Amino acid sequence: MDSALNRFEEARSVYAESLESRRLIAATGETPQSLRDLSVSLNKAGDVNSALNCFEEARTAYAESLAIMTKLAKDFPMVEDYRKALKDTKARIEGLPQPS
Repeated sequence: MDSALNRFEEARSVYAESLESRRLIAATGETPQSLRDLSVSLNKAGDVNSALNCFEEARTAYAESLAIMTKLAKDFPMVEDYRKALKDTKARIEGLPQPS
């Protein structure tokens, strides 16, 4: 396995742990910040899966992030960060190859 691929595999493992922690935090006390943090972790997991050509896994992570950011942007329209994150997540999804 080449060095770059190995680093992406390591990153996927680290992001999976982070995602698990973020899910637990959000489940124990769902706040806008905990949901935003979960969305960031989902996007990171999606990014690594995309880099590894695991596009379905990336799409699944991005879709969950999109649902979270859509809710936050709707519930808190005055928070520019949520609108920007929503736009960014949509762009990540659009950047994936279309399923066959």
